[in-house]
Amino acid sequence: MTARALLAATAAVVLVAQVALAPAPGWSADGQGRYKAIGYGSYHCEDYTASYGSRRVDDSGFGDWLAGYVTGINFVVSSTYDIKGVLDLDGVRDWLAAYCQHNGGDSVAKAARMFVREKYESRQQSR
Repeated sequence: MTARALLAATAAVVLVAQVALAPAPGWSADGQGRYKAIGYGSYHCEDYTASYGSRRVDDSGFGDWLAGYVTGINFVVSSTYDIKGVLDLDGVRDWLAAYCQHNGGDSVAKAARMFVREKYESRQQSR
């Protein structure tokens, strides 16, 4: 297993563990809505935008992190088979790039969370 694949798998496991161990259903964080982003999720959007602009998203590890995040969301969010809906992973990357271009100081994890919020109603609920 490559370091990138291990990082993506770890991010997915951490996300699943955070939600599975949460004391209440739904999104969880500390009492002030904060949580610790791990790996590429902790980078700023401006880092993602630079990587995306040079078409290095897959090579940089952001793509693997994002795939792990989406997989974790699919696993833990009720009635969700695929949060992406009709988009493929490239479409998710493009969405994040557009978001990050306008929100450079946000974390990549926040951008991914905003994607989930926007796409929740149009998610694929079953196979």
